[in-house]
Amino acid sequence: MATYRLGEVCARIGLTAKQLRDWERHGLVAAMRGPGNQRQYGEAEVARLLRAKRMRDAGIGITDIKSALTILDGGAAGDLTTATAQVRVVLSRIRTQLELADELTEAIRVRLLARLGGGRP
Repeated sequence: MATYRLGEVCARIGLTAKQLRDWERHGLVAAMRGPGNQRQYGEAEVARLLRAKRMRDAGIGITDIKSALTILDGGAAGDLTTATAQVRVVLSRIRTQLELADELTEAIRVRLLARLGGGRP
């Protein structure tokens, strides 16, 4: 099994060492310990971190990322009813983010059209 040191993982994923240690502290990933007590990550942890980074880049918060990763990994904090409730909470937040993005896009579109037309809205 291939393992990667903290610096290698950070470079591969696009995180700082501080961010990765913070994510570990929040329970998004658990590092193994190698020689000299250095953090090491296996392929599964790297894949999990890549997934978490995609979610974070999409504006999803750490708490929701942790819930989503648990569900995606095949587990849930409780039974399927609990997992379904967790997914609904995450989806609700994502929908809100999408609505805000749509509002901002429309405001920018209106301003650009006003500039192109020479007037202001």
